[in-house]
Amino acid sequence: MAGRSLYLSHDAECDWLTAVEFGRVDDGQPAENWRPISETFAFLLERSGGPEIGFRFNQFSLLDVAQPDGSEIWAGPRFDVPVLAMRGASAGEIAATSRSFFAGQSSLNRQLFSAAVNAGDEEALRMWRGCIQAGDAMAHYGLGYTLFTLGRFDEAERHLRYYAAIAPADSWTWCWIGKTAQAVGDLTGARAAYVRALELEAAGSAETDARDLVEHLDTPGRRTAGRPDIAVGDKIQAYIPDESRWDQPVGVVTALGGDSVTFVAEGEYDMFSAGSDDYYWAYDEPKTYTVPVSAVTFHWPEDGRDVLDGAAGLEQAVPPATGHLAFASVATREAVRDLGGEDFIGVLASQVDGDEERAVTWFDDHSGDAGAEAEEIYEWQLVDVLAFANTLAYVELDLVLTVFSSDDDEEVSSSHVAVAAFARVLLGPPLATGSLELDHPDLLSYIATDAERGYALNDGEATHDQVAAYLASTGPRQAPGP
Repeated sequence: MAGRSLYLSHDAECDWLTAVEFGRVDDGQPAENWRPISETFAFLLERSGGPEIGFRFNQFSLLDVAQPDGSEIWAGPRFDVPVLAMRGASAGEIAATSRSFFAGQSSLNRQLFSAAVNAGDEEALRMWRGCIQAGDAMAHYGLGYTLFTLGRFDEAERHLRYYAAIAPADSWTWCWIGKTAQAVGDLTGARAAYVRALELEAAGSAETDARDLVEHLDTPGRRTAGRPDIAVGDKIQAYIPDESRWDQPVGVVTALGGDSVTFVAEGEYDMFSAGSDDYYWAYDEPKTYTVPVSAVTFHWPEDGRDVLDGAAGLEQAVPPATGHLAFASVATREAVRDLGGEDFIGVLASQVDGDEERAVTWFDDHSGDAGAEAEEIYEWQLVDVLAFANTLAYVELDLVLTVFSSDDDEEVSSSHVAVAAFARVLLGPPLATGSLELDHPDLLSYIATDAERGYALNDGEATHDQVAAYLASTGPRQAPGP
C-alpha cells in the first residue's frame, strides 16, 4: 500500500526537519494532533487519534542515523517523499537520506522564507510567492501580513484565512485577520478575530497584541489604517518601506502630499514582540519619515485622547486644551539651542540664579528631615526641551542643591540632592522667561498645567506678541499643597 506523499522542509540554523502531507503545515496544530515518540520526535496526526500525516525532528543534527533502533521512528508508519525519490520509507530512513541530501544546508523553501522575513516589503512579497510556489504552505502567513503592511487588505485576508484553516491553533494568524478587518472598518469581524486569538492564547498558543487591540477597538478618537482622513497634527504609526516591517515609528504628522504622509517620530514600536518590555523604545533624536499613506498602520486624530501604552512622553492623558501642545512638542535640545544661540543657555542660567531662593525654600518645605535644610543651588543642567511653534520652549532642568543636616550631637554634614525644575522660555528675539517651578512629576505635566492657566495658542498659530503678553501677565505660581 502506498504511503502518504510528504513535503520535506529543513532549517539548518534552527536544526529541525519536517515532513508533512502536501498542502499542510506542522505549525499551529492542536496539541492532540501530535503523537510524541521521544523528546525530539513526534508524528503529526490528521486529527486526534487519526492516521499519521507527517512528522517532525527537532535537534536533527544529533539524530544517530547510523544505528537504527526498534522504535517507531524506524519501524513505524511508511511514507513517500518525492524529493528524495523514496517510497514506503520510515521516518528514520527519510531522516537518514535527508542528512546527505541537504548536506548541512537549509531546504530551498526555508532559504526563501528566511530571506523574506528580513527583506523590504516589495522584495519580501516576491520571496513569499516563490516560497509558496516551492510548496511551502507556511508562506501564506508571511505573504498575508506583508500584503497587510502594503495596504492590500483584501488579498491579505484571503491568505491569512487560508492559513488559519490549515494551522487552526495559531493565535497570531487570527490577530492579523483582526487587523485586516479593522483596517477596512469591519469592527465586528475584527473583534471576533481578536477574541479568537485570545482564546488560542489561553489554550497555549503564543501571546499576541490582540488584548491591547481589542481593548482599544472602540476607543473614541482612534482610527485605523486605510482611512483617507489623516491630517497635519494627527498622530500616526507606520512601517517604513524597504525596512523591517516590525519596527514601526510613531509620531506627529507634519505634511501631506498626494498619497504620502510626512511625520516626525520620537520612538518606535516592535510589532513582532508586542507585549514585551521592549515593545516601545524612544529615539535619541526625533526622526522624520515620509511614507505612503498605505504604510500607516494606526491613526489617532488630533483631537484623539487615546495613545498607545508605553509610549515615552505621550502616554499621559492631558486636558483637551493641551492636546495640540503635547503632539506638537517634538523639537530637541539642540534644535532649541539653534533657535536661541548661546543666549538661550544664558537665559536658563539667569533663570536658575533668579529663583535660587525659591528652590531652596521649596526644599526646606518638602524635606522629610526636620534637621535638614538647603543653602544654595550647587549646580544645574539642561535635561529636556520641548519647543512649540518656534515661539515657546518648555524646559526641564536638574538642580543640585547643597543640603546641610545635623545629628543629635549637633555635628553638621553636607550632601547634594537633585531636584527637577521646569521653566517656560519665549524664544526671541528677545528671549524671555517665565517662572521656575518645581511641583510637577514631568515636563508634559508642566506643559498641561501651564496651558490650563490660560495660555491659548490658537491651534499653533500664536504670534510672538501674544506669547510675550502671556509671559508678562503670569508671574510665579504658588506651589500646590501636598
